[in-house]
Amino acid sequence: MSETPSTDLPPLGASEFQALRGLVLRETGVSLTDSKRMLVQTRLGRRVKALGLSSFAHYVELLEGPSAGDEYDQFVGAITTHTTHFWREAHHFDELRDRVLAPALKAGQRKLRIWCAASSTGEEPWCLAMTVADVLGSDLGRWDVRILATDIDHASLEKGSRAVYQYEVIEEHPKSKQYFLKGVGPRSGEVRIRDSLRSLVTFRRMNLIEPDWAPKAKFDAIFIRNVLIYFSPEAQLAVVSRLATFMADGAIMVLGHAESMVGTRAGLRAAGRGVFLKDTRP
Repeated sequence: MSETPSTDLPPLGASEFQALRGLVLRETGVSLTDSKRMLVQTRLGRRVKALGLSSFAHYVELLEGPSAGDEYDQFVGAITTHTTHFWREAHHFDELRDRVLAPALKAGQRKLRIWCAASSTGEEPWCLAMTVADVLGSDLGRWDVRILATDIDHASLEKGSRAVYQYEVIEEHPKSKQYFLKGVGPRSGEVRIRDSLRSLVTFRRMNLIEPDWAPKAKFDAIFIRNVLIYFSPEAQLAVVSRLATFMADGAIMVLGHAESMVGTRAGLRAAGRGVFLKDTRP
């Protein structure tokens, strides 16, 4: 997550960094350490230049003033990390198959709810949809499947919703080829997720540290991977504890490997590498 700032970006003073760090924590739950100062200078320095401002002090004034407007979305998008790819930590999708989908099939269940709570640019929810399609096969159309994909960044959600990616995805993951349409003409270097999968996934903006989110469903699986590591310990625990209240009986929550400790701190029972169950034992 380290970046070297360009020499033509304005300098980021200690007081401006502290102010921006406080805004990031308040708005996103992300806790920036002192080591992230260069990253902040690089990413937000581009916003300072784009807005024609002469300093980070003026940028802080803008964000804290009444005319911030859409700049808050730009601010959040610039500072949050969106590193992801298809089939990242692939064994977690096997856990979804074995712990959720297989038991549902055995029980004759026809309804499935999955939440990807840090969807970034869409690769993870589409892999969830592919996993479901692989298991259900020709029965997919007879199931009531809904996958909720949420993220804090508008631009990432827009990309995920478009479901258009570079052709290299097929070359890297040939087994997933059946779920993509190849672009033609000027889009020959691109692929798009097929409509049969796109109908399963809904993208929605959500800030996990805000108090007013309350999905109506109980979820059979909640994936929240590789985002909590940027949160303060208090925010980590609060988010996971609250997510757990939306788990259906027998549901799983999947965390990134570096985040696993927060699962047990939130009272969940470890059941695999990054996989947790709501512990209902007496």
